[in-house]
Amino acid sequence: MTITHLDDPHHTDEPLAWKQAADDVFVATHAGEFAGFVTVDGRRHLAHDRHGVAIGEFASLATALAALEDRARDVKPILKAAHPPRTPRPRRLSRRAIA
Repeated sequence: MTITHLDDPHHTDEPLAWKQAADDVFVATHAGEFAGFVTVDGRRHLAHDRHGVAIGEFASLATALAALEDRARDVKPILKAAHPPRTPRPRRLSRRAIA
């Protein structure tokens, strides 16, 4: 079995694109894929990665956005096992052909 890399849209040089989804929610996409979000709770700014895992709590929106951008750059590539090519099974003879 060999291990090959899948094409991962999170491994491009494109910057994150930000959209404000609500007054207190900022959503990031990277190469068209969800990359994470930042919520504002009073004076706290909570950053979450593309899996919803908390990255941390930050004093300003700018530092929370920067932390999410750093996390998006550090994402490890997705790996998958490469399956050997399928070989066709021999054709089954019909029952009529046997008789």
